[in-house]
Amino acid sequence: MKILEKNSEFVQYFKNNDTPNEIAASINPAERFVCHMYNLRSCKSVNEGRYRKFELAYNPRKAKKSLIKSFSAFDSSCIPPCQTVLEMHIKRCIFQAYIWLHADEDNPSI
Repeated sequence: MKILEKNSEFVQYFKNNDTPNEIAASINPAERFVCHMYNLRSCKSVNEGRYRKFELAYNPRKAKKSLIKSFSAFDSSCIPPCQTVLEMHIKRCIFQAYIWLHADEDNPSI
């Protein structure tokens, strides 16, 4: 929440996308927000952030160390979602928020 509060661009992006039909064509602000959450401030896309996090975590530090052994302990929660998955997460969140905002209506048009 601190990251979201500090950047008005992120707040505006999520505030403006309040109905499922009005999802912005560009998810760049959301991608930058996710990169900030994973402490990847220099990354502009989540795909680049995924690569950097993966490279940092699993780059062989010793020439003798097997890369396959590093993968056996792979934890995918340490890297951000890819762009396609992030877009689906955003759509799902907007849809759920839309449902909650119209919960008081008898027949909401969903």
